[in-house]
Amino acid sequence: LEGMNIFYPRIDWRKDGPGYVESEFPIYPWGIAVLYKMFGYHEELARLLSFLFSALSCLVFYKIALFLLSPIEAIIAIAIFATNPLAVRLGSAVQPEPVMFASYLLGIYFFLKWLNNDRFIHFLIALVATTLAALTKIPALHVGILFAALCIDRFGWRALTRWRLFAFAAGVLLPTILWYLHARSLWLQFGNSLGISNEAYLRMTSLSFLKAAPFTILGIARIEVLNVWTLPGCLLGFFAFLQAAKSRKHRALLYWLIALACLYFVTGRTTGQRWAAYYHIVSVPCAALLIALSLSWFQNSTNVNFLKKKISIFSGIIGIIGIAFLGFGLRQGFPSRGDSILYFILGCIFAGMAISIWLKCLKSKDLKLLPFFVGLLFAFVI
Repeated sequence: LEGMNIFYPRIDWRKDGPGYVESEFPIYPWGIAVLYKMFGYHEELARLLSFLFSALSCLVFYKIALFLLSPIEAIIAIAIFATNPLAVRLGSAVQPEPVMFASYLLGIYFFLKWLNNDRFIHFLIALVATTLAALTKIPALHVGILFAALCIDRFGWRALTRWRLFAFAAGVLLPTILWYLHARSLWLQFGNSLGISNEAYLRMTSLSFLKAAPFTILGIARIEVLNVWTLPGCLLGFFAFLQAAKSRKHRALLYWLIALACLYFVTGRTTGQRWAAYYHIVSVPCAALLIALSLSWFQNSTNVNFLKKKISIFSGIIGIIGIAFLGFGLRQGFPSRGDSILYFILGCIFAGMAISIWLKCLKSKDLKLLPFFVGLLFAFVI
């Protein structure tokens, strides 16, 4: 509340100085300060602001899903997206992520729309939304990799001659660079920073960075599996990956994955840490879309034998995971240790459901029911 100057954010844990601090663009805390000025200090107001932006994220994500997937797949995607544990946890958190996330998704949606119809209003909304996302949380700039890949896929290398693409990049980068230069000046003058200049960074070409890379990748993978995809989601996402490569519209999801991989590789020293799981919120929409798309991997085949083969492969992978869980449970000292019992039970569930799906696949005469059995497995494990 102190000063209410959005361009000069302040902290209350300073010593004798004015408390000006280097930070990302503080539109979210400034918005909370405005609400406190109007209605008094109530923490619920901050959470309500986050909730409104989270609701906007759900709406925009559903529009993206309808743009990329069939209506039924879009409904499944929004159900996965809205109930994702990480999205739920951040849905009312007093953090700037909900603002960044809503802006991030708005930028992607209207960029896709602009590529599709070349309307200036869509170009302008995508530009403003992407800029706001980058100002709010600078890692959101990874979306530029997605946009570049979409343009090259659409226009070929002629995309490099389209002036609007350079205008878009300049429109996003210029205010972002100017803000962070200004924020750094606050750090240099007053010595306060919210985790930007006061952090230690490793050059990607340094030996320390390369030595830490395997552990960083493992940490990132762990967070992605446990907080974003889940184990069955990883399997379904793999099948969707095979499906997406065949369609230009669905290839957008592969480009999105590449952009996310680049983000986590560069920022892995932070995003590979357990406490930093909230950084992975940007993975949730791509994961939800790919998991929903995986249904078409099962449904888009009219060849009965080929469909049976697909289901058999799926159940085989599920069975292997089940056997692995069983073996790990036994190795951990089943049944004397509590965690070994959990692994053993998970193994039984996976293995039992895999056998059930496979038997249904062999016995079922109406193969239209098979996606239902797969969905049942997914829902049961979740």
